[in-house]
Amino acid sequence: IDAKENLSIQVHPDDKYAKQNGLDSGKTEMWYVIECKENAQIIGGLNTKISKEELEKIIENNQIKEYLNYIDIKSGDSIYIPAGTIHAILEDTLICEIQQNSDTTYRVYDWDRKDKEGKERQLHKKEAIETIKTENIPTIVYTTEELESQKIMKSEFFEVEKINCREYYEDCSDTNTFYAINVIEGKGIIQTETNECKIEKGDSFIIPATLGKYKIEGNVQFLKSYII
Repeated sequence: IDAKENLSIQVHPDDKYAKQNGLDSGKTEMWYVIECKENAQIIGGLNTKISKEELEKIIENNQIKEYLNYIDIKSGDSIYIPAGTIHAILEDTLICEIQQNSDTTYRVYDWDRKDKEGKERQLHKKEAIETIKTENIPTIVYTTEELESQKIMKSEFFEVEKINCREYYEDCSDTNTFYAINVIEGKGIIQTETNECKIEKGDSFIIPATLGKYKIEGNVQFLKSYII
């Protein structure tokens, strides 16, 4: 996600709410900051404990900006956004987002923006009020660039490793899950028993569960995500 401007303030439902409302699943996600401007921030959670009744009044009165928790970020940070956490990616930030397989988003506020016809984007205030967890604030995990491999996120939904490949990285697929690979820096080559492909920053691909052995060569950093 390449945010050139502030993205909308939003929230995603958890699995329980999703099932109760005819959706396949909730949406917990994680952000890895690839690039950002100096003194960059994201929004994650509320800055004070409030009741659902207070939250409803705040949203209806268009005052939600005053209650948001701003978090300083830098390149290499990982931010965990559990379902129910009000959040937003802010301007001049490039992130890799790992998430549950869901497209359900409830927009709370869109910075009073209007389209060419003078219309504002649709908001989902009712669903957002029902979904927002008023005490939920995400945790930042500061990664260590020098490590060859580091698990930067472990949740009940997915795990994420950061791999710093200096020359080569050899691995084998897992018959219980696929691997999602996101290249976040550098370039190289991925080789399997039957194929070879160039890779570079910004590329994403899947290692199928039945692939077998594979090898990545080059000076390249990537995220390796998989389902628990």
